[in-house]
Amino acid sequence: MSAGGEMGVAATTSEAARVGGFRGLLGNSAWLLSANTAVLGLGFVQMVVVARVLGPRNYGLLALVMTYPSTVNQVLDSRAWEAATTYLVRYRAEGDLPRAAAMAKLCYIIDATTGLLALAVVAVTAPWAARVFLKDEALAGLLIAFATTILASVPAGTSLVLLRITGQFRLVAFQNVLTAVLRFGAVLTALFAVGTVQSVVWAYVAATAVGACVALWSGWMGARSLGLNDLSTVMRARLGLLRRDWRGIARFLTITNITGLLKVGQRQGDVLLVGYFLGPTSAGFVRLARSFGDMLNVPVAPVYEASYPAFASLWRHRRIAELRALVRRVTLSSTGLGILGTVVLVVGGGDLVRLTAGPQYAPAVPLLRLFAVAMGLAVSTSIWHPLLVATEHPERSLMAMAAGVTLQFGILLAGVPVLGTSAAGLAYLGCYLAWILVVGLNLASINARVRG
Repeated sequence: MSAGGEMGVAATTSEAARVGGFRGLLGNSAWLLSANTAVLGLGFVQMVVVARVLGPRNYGLLALVMTYPSTVNQVLDSRAWEAATTYLVRYRAEGDLPRAAAMAKLCYIIDATTGLLALAVVAVTAPWAARVFLKDEALAGLLIAFATTILASVPAGTSLVLLRITGQFRLVAFQNVLTAVLRFGAVLTALFAVGTVQSVVWAYVAATAVGACVALWSGWMGARSLGLNDLSTVMRARLGLLRRDWRGIARFLTITNITGLLKVGQRQGDVLLVGYFLGPTSAGFVRLARSFGDMLNVPVAPVYEASYPAFASLWRHRRIAELRALVRRVTLSSTGLGILGTVVLVVGGGDLVRLTAGPQYAPAVPLLRLFAVAMGLAVSTSIWHPLLVATEHPERSLMAMAAGVTLQFGILLAGVPVLGTSAAGLAYLGCYLAWILVVGLNLASINARVRG
């Protein structure tokens, strides 16, 4: 074993001890929570100002302009960062840094390839999408412009994984805040200087391009923390070193890609379908309500990020009792936060929308209450997906997501023409109810088998 490999093993053993417990997870999450609170504050102010200045129709157009390219990207996205997390933790535990470098290189290549493909698909389909969703084919150029942010986002996923698995959560937090500050400054400058949908879109493009440089810097720091010199070492790694694991990696990528595809439908399908059936203004109401509902995710999102490598490390070292105890404590904590956040939004959502976005967004309030209940369920079970993936059962999460999205789209297609935007909230709630049922049964089965 090389010296570098031995150093990798020592670092991993120490890391497993440090991040494996509840206190370690909370310590890592604290940095991310602080960052996410700042990001939430900036994002909330940005959303409110954009909604007020543009008005419901133009805000809806902006939502659709951003949603369509993002949907195409996520449909084609391989979610390589999930495979990177699992296999980088494994190779690091084995002290095999050359294979770890090769895995990181593979994930960067996959992300770049799918990013280019997504941009090409948006460019080809933009006239059709503008006609169908935006109701104005002349806006096709805006869809293509926003699609360029896909390429700028390519380095982010794997770079952040390199930081997470080495415990560099301060740097993850720093990148999140810096990216949010760049976006906030660019968007508000464009909004007050020009005040059009077009100017806001180009502001997003500029901010994301600068963010790509930040992501590359994060990857360089993560590579150093892993025991590699820098990203050039990753780029020089031989992909042939992964030959023994090709089948497992391909299976993992396929399952997580399909899961990601379903997640796209769950997260983006309602905005697009409401835009198709009811027009941009109604799509704007859905987007606004979802943005408010997503605030519930802020306290637990850092735990989701930090739990992934912690779960993978505990599972890899067969510390099952500690893993079980950690999952129980985190789930109970998340459930408390989910209940509290749901009550606040259900009771005070109307006043919050009126005082921030303005009374012209009143039609979004009933929808917000439905999204709040759905997000409360999502927050309570937020760690179940990373738990299934970390324990090498990604197909179980896929089954659950397939059940949830099928129910969601059934409600959307049947309900939106009849019930209007409220059907989007009912569909979102139905999706999470189905997902929780299927995942809960699968986790109970896995727990019984491991215990036995």
